Amino acid sequence: MKELHIYIDRLKTGQIEKISESISSDFLEIDEQDLAFDKIFKIEAEAYLANDHLIIQFTLNINAFIPCSICNAMTKNTLKVDNTCFSIPLSEVKGAVFDFTDEVRSTILNLVPSFSECNQGNCPDRSLVKKYLKNPAKDESSKTKDVYFPFAGDNFFIEL
Repeated sequence: MKELHIYIDRLKTGQIEKISESISSDFLEIDEQDLAFDKIFKIEAEAYLANDHLIIQFTLNINAFIPCSICNAMTKNTLKVDNTCFSIPLSEVKGAVFDFTDEVRSTILNLVPSFSECNQGNCPDRSLVKKYLKNPAKDESSKTKDVYFPFAGDNFFIEL
C-alpha cells in the first residue's frame, strides 16, 4: 500500500503538499463477510500549516458492498467524501511525519450505510416481505398535526 504520509518539515515555509494516489483498500482492515470495498480507490488531498495546526483536506470516492436488507444480495453503495477537512494540532504530531490513514479510515467507515436495498430501493423480493413492513404515510401533514408550536402565531420582529 502507498502510504498517506505528510512531511511536516516541507510545509514550514508555507508550502502546500498535494497528494493524488490510487491506493488499496487493504488499510481499512475489514475482514467482514457482509462488508467489502473496492480493491483500489483514488484519493486527492492537500495539506498545509495554519499557525500551529496541520490542515488536511481530502476527496475520495469508494464503493462499499453490503447485503440488501430484503434479499441479502450484495449491493453497491458509492461513498463520496468531498473536501473533508481535518485540523490536527502540531503538538499532537509525533516527529516530522504525519500518517493520516486513520482519519481516512474513520471517515470511510462512518459513511457506510446501516441498511441498503438493491435495484435503487426496489428489491424484487420486496413483495415477499411487504406484509411485515409498515405502509408509508401518505399525508405528510399528519406528522406535524399533534405538534405544538408555542410561538407560531407571534411575530416578534414586527416592531424592529
